[in-house]
Amino acid sequence: MRKTALLAVVILAACAEEQSTALIYDSVTVERASISVSVGSAGVVEPLATVEVKSKASGEILELFVETGDYVKEGALLVHIDPAHGAQSPGAGGSGAQGRTVPPADISLANGTRRAPRQKRHVH
Repeated sequence: MRKTALLAVVILAACAEEQSTALIYDSVTVERASISVSVGSAGVVEPLATVEVKSKASGEILELFVETGDYVKEGALLVHIDPAHGAQSPGAGGSGAQGRTVPPADISLANGTRRAPRQKRHVH
């Protein structure tokens, strides 16, 4: 009798419905759109090389034509120096000609006016 009961259970189990293992997918309509990808990071930016620029001329700097990080070409004018506070200017020819003295406020105004377009380009 045990064998018959066991056989009946096996037959019933074999006849039972199998459960579906099919995957169910959601579908959407295709539409054109833009994909925006951005990456954020934190860290320190360091230069590969640092170059010191030293002048053989002496005097007071009246105007600075470049900023830190600017690219310059060889022979480009970097500063305007007032030789009155240092050695005679090279073109003086030994006549003792001295450069003019410009008040600091005028220098600040001139430098600010010159820097304004560059600063506007960097402000968004």
